[in-house]
Amino acid sequence: MSASANARIARESLEAAFASDWKRLREIYADDATMVGGGLDIRGADEMVSLWRGCHEEERGLRLEILNVVADEEMAVVEFRHKGVVNQPLPGMPEALVGKRLEATEVHLFRIQDGKITAVTIYGASPTIS
Repeated sequence: MSASANARIARESLEAAFASDWKRLREIYADDATMVGGGLDIRGADEMVSLWRGCHEEERGLRLEILNVVADEEMAVVEFRHKGVVNQPLPGMPEALVGKRLEATEVHLFRIQDGKITAVTIYGASPTIS
């Protein structure tokens, strides 16, 4: 695929995840897609969609701001910021965060083949809590 097509696919995957468009998100992932990084080791497109659904249970009012997108014929990298309010304790974080506003910046590296995301590697910074 072209660099512009891969950039569009990567951007659409995040937009679908934050908009709770599970059907579109599932269409974007290859059946055997993987997601690693940030303590995750997810295997399979259905599990990846389940992970994103869980994010909406853990945080309410999730908002996405895409900061940068860089792509070539095999991959895309998206830097984005997300914000939300913690609904329930998050893995590895204290319960005192429930009800607090969380903001974090992440970079996702997407490997893309034949118009489908085959792998995602997550790189992130420490979240800001207010």
